[in-house]
Amino acid sequence: DKWDSKNKKSFPYNYTTEERVLIITGSATITPSDGSDPLTIEAGNAVTFHKGFKCKWKITKRMKKHYGMFASGEEEEVPAITCDICGEGCVEESYFMKKDESDICP
Repeated sequence: DKWDSKNKKSFPYNYTTEERVLIITGSATITPSDGSDPLTIEAGNAVTFHKGFKCKWKITKRMKKHYGMFASGEEEEVPAITCDICGEGCVEESYFMKKDESDICP
């Protein structure tokens, strides 16, 4: 799958499954919620985010990435929607805000 940050600048994210990404363009600073040091990812980086990892993304240059979600082993999983406000998996209740491309829970 492909993702484009477009109007997204900063948002929390809770990885409910393993996600593997290849950054095509752009850059971001990832700040782990556990207090670990922030890291910067940029074009050309391949990154694996493990299930349970919680962080805040700050897009520093518009980003495009390819990604896959994996439950266990090598099987790709259907992506879940994480609320851009609370950072939780609110897929059943969330809705999409086209203006700023946010997924919001009620």
